[in-house]
Amino acid sequence: MCRRVGYVPSRYRGYPFAVSAGEGHGEPTLCFDRTSGLYRETPNLSQGEERFFDEKGNLTPFMQQLTQFLGQCQRNRHQTRQAAQQLADQGLLIPWTPDVPEAISEPKPLQGLLRVDSAALQNVRGATLEALMQSRALELAFAQQHALLRLGPLRALYRPSKTTLELDDQTLEQLKSFTNEPPTQQTDLGQWIDPQQDTF
Repeated sequence: MCRRVGYVPSRYRGYPFAVSAGEGHGEPTLCFDRTSGLYRETPNLSQGEERFFDEKGNLTPFMQQLTQFLGQCQRNRHQTRQAAQQLADQGLLIPWTPDVPEAISEPKPLQGLLRVDSAALQNVRGATLEALMQSRALELAFAQQHALLRLGPLRALYRPSKTTLELDDQTLEQLKSFTNEPPTQQTDLGQWIDPQQDTF
C-alpha cells in the first residue's frame, strides 16, 4: 500500500507528457515518453485510459486540460528562471552541495546547485529590495529557504523498501505535514513510498 505525500511536483503530475520549448519564438511541442510503457494503440476506456484525439482529429477534453496544465507549467518555469537570474545578478545565490544519501548521489555527487545566501538577503535594502518584490524574485528566495527545511523528511522517506529506522521527534513532526497518517517512532518506510507506484 502506498500512502501519498501531500504534494507531487508538476513534472510528475504531467508524466508521461511534457512540453518542449520551440526554437526561437516557435510554438512549443507536446511530447510523450514512449519508453514509459503507458502508451496503448487502442486505449482501454473501461480502465480509465484516455484517447489523445476524438473521431474528428481534435484533442479530447482530457488532452485539452493537460495541454493547458503543461503550458502553465512552462510559463511558470520561464518566470522562475527570470526571477532566479535576478537573484544571481544581485549576488544572492551561492554554490550549494546538499547532504543526500549515497544511493542518490551515485555515481557522482550532485553538482552545480545554488541556494539563496540568507545573510546577503537580509542586507538587501531600498530600490533593490523593491525590484525583487515587484518581480516576485523575493518570493522565490523565501520559497527556496522554506523548501530547504523539507530536506530532513525527504532524507527519511528515501530508503530501500522494507527498511526500518528510528525517527527523532523533529523528523516525526515534519513527516506529519507530508502525510495524512503520521508514522510511529519506529516505522517501516517501505510502506510509505512504493517506487513502482504510478503517480500519473
